[in-house]
Amino acid sequence: MKKKKMIAIFITMECIYISLLLTGCVLLLRSCNPDRIIERRLITNGDFVYARLGKKASIMGISEEGKKKDTLVFQTKLDEYRVTSIGTQIFYHRYSDNLDIINPNVYFCNAYVYYDVYMNYDGTKNIYIPSDYNNCFPREKTYYANVFLSYNLYKFFLKYDTDWYDIDKVYCANVMYYSSEYDYQSDHCFFVDDVDGKTISVIPPDPCREGYKFMGWYKEQERINKWDFENDVVPKKKYDENGKYIYMEDDKYTGTILYAKWEEI
Repeated sequence: MKKKKMIAIFITMECIYISLLLTGCVLLLRSCNPDRIIERRLITNGDFVYARLGKKASIMGISEEGKKKDTLVFQTKLDEYRVTSIGTQIFYHRYSDNLDIINPNVYFCNAYVYYDVYMNYDGTKNIYIPSDYNNCFPREKTYYANVFLSYNLYKFFLKYDTDWYDIDKVYCANVMYYSSEYDYQSDHCFFVDDVDGKTISVIPPDPCREGYKFMGWYKEQERINKWDFENDVVPKKKYDENGKYIYMEDDKYTGTILYAKWEEI
């Protein structure tokens, strides 16, 4: 009986040893892969606080510097790490159930994978959302003033009437940026703005495309004439007799569309 007990203990110890050895091998292999390197702290960069996993970054909050700004533009890169999410759990970091934003103007770009993180826009005057991210859309009418959406997203919201947004404060943006090779009808919108008869003051962050270098924003889908942010003026908006922006005319979008140009690396 004693001998059997000793054998059982020996086998158990061997199993534990093998398990620890395999775990060590896995961790060693991960450490050799730069895409799996985990930064075990939150990092502040300009307006944002983020965590990173390999070459990716997740925005976890707004820095003290960022909270003081009138205009907050969510970035596509932080310290050369591509932003792929907002508030997402990375390894041991818990995601934020709510991300409080107090800036008067908040611009998002179509570069993130959103999870169960809801934005609180207490005091916000203008929010610019290019794509159909429900999680970054306000859930309480009292939390926001004006929301500007891409053309197709605006048409989508016109079909619905719910308690968590006020359609009278949702508008079609009159400047849209497209980072793909598609036209606006594909609704592959990267960034939106609302500019009436003046130059564009908020320049979007550079979009990212694997294997390509971003060459700037162009006026035509053929990418012939580059937009000059210092001198080019967005045409004045047209309004109907009720004072509403005419965003469609002869089945065409009346606003300004800018297209990203790419050069293969």
